[in-house]
Amino acid sequence: MLDASGIRGVVIVSGVAYGDGGGGVPGLLLGSPRDEDGSLIMLGSGRQHWATIHVADLADLFRRILEHDSARGRHVAADGLNATVAELTEAAAVAAGAPGAVPGSDEEARARLGDAFAEVLLLDQGADAAKARAELGWSPSRPGLVDDFRNGSYRKVATG
Repeated sequence: MLDASGIRGVVIVSGVAYGDGGGGVPGLLLGSPRDEDGSLIMLGSGRQHWATIHVADLADLFRRILEHDSARGRHVAADGLNATVAELTEAAAVAAGAPGAVPGSDEEARARLGDAFAEVLLLDQGADAAKARAELGWSPSRPGLVDDFRNGSYRKVATG
């Protein structure tokens, strides 16, 4: 598609989308199994980073790409915060009312999610969206997922 003639090819590669208390991966963290003390069990060691993006910032990037005829090629949609799974799960614990979060294992993650999905979530995946920032003047403005878990929409969802 990117090399096709006669059309403007754009591919948007998104980080983990979150916001407004929704999203599959944030829900997965909020619903993590708990250890005997009630703490959430992380996916793997928690040292891996994840690229994330608020849905409103993702929508803003789509809008900018549609409005700028010069936008072509691949654009990464990520807020550049690249929190670790440990940071994310500890923040999810706050939203879920759990006493904390504890590291899990790769084996536990595979048993919980299946080999293919677990392998994706156990990867170290950081991104910064430099091209979208430079070429389109795009900059994420919503709170990061850690902050949203601790202080935003996910606390409302988890606490009812």
